[in-house]
Amino acid sequence: MYCAHCGCRLTSSMHTEKYVLKSTGEVRTKQYLRYMCYQRSRKLCDCDGQSVYSAEKVDKAICNVMSDIFSKISDAPDEAELKREYNREMQKCRAKQTKFNAELGKYKAQYDKLNDEIANTLIGESLYSPEQLSAAMTTVQQKIGAINHQLEKLNNEIEFKKVSMEKVRPMYEQFKGWAEEFRLASIGQKKMIISQVTSRIELGKGYKIRITLNMEYEQFFEGWDALSSGRKTE
Repeated sequence: MYCAHCGCRLTSSMHTEKYVLKSTGEVRTKQYLRYMCYQRSRKLCDCDGQSVYSAEKVDKAICNVMSDIFSKISDAPDEAELKREYNREMQKCRAKQTKFNAELGKYKAQYDKLNDEIANTLIGESLYSPEQLSAAMTTVQQKIGAINHQLEKLNNEIEFKKVSMEKVRPMYEQFKGWAEEFRLASIGQKKMIISQVTSRIELGKGYKIRITLNMEYEQFFEGWDALSSGRKTE
């Protein structure tokens, strides 16, 4: 969990508070957990958020937001439609591959031609100086390197899409199962589920909560934009 104002990770600590019973004058103590913005509490930066937050209030607020999220889970993904979308994406990727490979072949041919021209410079039959050829070859090498980098990124993207396609259904079933468990789970179990489905939680002044779901789970529920804009607890 992070401070929404300075980005600092929040820490937790037990706080002991003393109070006096009016009826008897007896001094008693009670302990409660709280979350702290370390940088704000130590004045290490110009954070304008709160120094401390009641853990009980924060945990309740986060659980309420997660309950809203789980209540808006969409129906199971249509596997036929997913397959069609996957094929469309693969076609786009293959078209990019064809384009990059054509450019790569062109620049490699240019490089080979320039390399052959070096021999002509050694016998004085080239129209170009060694410096000109060296500069031209360096430029072509850079272009070849850039295209190879794009091809590597594209291949990684293709592999990621393949793996994601295979994982969609199992991930949906797992996400759905967590949603069904969440309502009756203990606070400890709820925290475990929340840690699995979220990538970041930000807490701001006035107990304003912003939750970012793990990207792979966002696809399974509707209305994310409305919920992720921030919630303020009462």
